Amino acid sequence: MGPKIGLVGLGRMGANMARRLKESGFAIGAVHDRDAARAVLLATELGTVAAPTLARVTAHSDLVFTVVSDDAAQMEVFKEQGDSLLIGAAGRTFVN
Repeated sequence: MGPKIGLVGLGRMGANMARRLKESGFAIGAVHDRDAARAVLLATELGTVAAPTLARVTAHSDLVFTVVSDDAAQMEVFKEQGDSLLIGAAGRTFVN
């Protein structure tokens, strides 16, 4: 079995990437969006975890795709303090 994939940013592009990865046989470990309801809907559709925090995405995934709106949002998900994808990131791969 391949890596568990996490996705952060579930707008049109991120959500469709998650769907296509699932359709292609990849395991989706977790999804996260700043709009928690959007994450819950997609997680339910895909049969995966709607991670309430960025750190939970990292915990449930081997490979994490970030599909966020701009550079400021990108820096926010990888910040050094508080909730971040960097918590527990050893051995994980990130694709921005």
